Amino acid sequence: MAQRIVEVVLVLMIVIGAALLWRSANVRSELTAEYDRLVRKTGQLPIGDETKVHIRALEIDEPGHYAWRAYFPPNYAFSYATGMGGGSSSRSSAWEGILRVRIRNTDKGFMVYTRLVGGSSLRGYGSGKLRDLFHRRPGLLQELQVNQLGADELTVFDATEAQTLLEVALPEKLLAEIKEQVTLNEYNEITPFIERIRIGPTGFEERERAAAATGQAPQ
Repeated sequence: MAQRIVEVVLVLMIVIGAALLWRSANVRSELTAEYDRLVRKTGQLPIGDETKVHIRALEIDEPGHYAWRAYFPPNYAFSYATGMGGGSSSRSSAWEGILRVRIRNTDKGFMVYTRLVGGSSLRGYGSGKLRDLFHRRPGLLQELQVNQLGADELTVFDATEAQTLLEVALPEKLLAEIKEQVTLNEYNEITPFIERIRIGPTGFEERERAAAATGQAPQ
């Protein structure tokens, strides 16, 4: 009888141990999955050289919504230029955070929200027939052609360089249709890009314009 009790206890211990092991493995699996989800959402940004800019695009399952995990080195005088203007910012210490651009197709036309290091802005463009054309195409955001910095891998570049953070364009077929239905000013407003953002050191845009005017490479 005693032997039988010992055998039963051993079996129970094995079963309990297996259950705990299974539960522990499940918990680890769930935690790993949650960690991977957060990494995909917020980005894992290994900094190899603290003097350089690091940018990696985040996976966001929403058409017209673009975001990046970014690192700017200490004393980086940062500026950006969009089709509608620009801005600048400077920090003595290193900065790491999220850059974000969001485009929405509304009954008032395209609304563009940007949040960069220097702050955030909201603007709209598209009026008259152009606005009406966009409003009649609720799935237009899924058709946009997008070039996003850091989309394939972590992008690292020198603080003296300028890079294109985002380019968003309408498909050529749609542009051909629109061109016949809107004014020249309205058409020029959405070509070649709905939105284009470049980032770089302070004054890079002026240097690029001057270089383009003289046919020389920017300094």
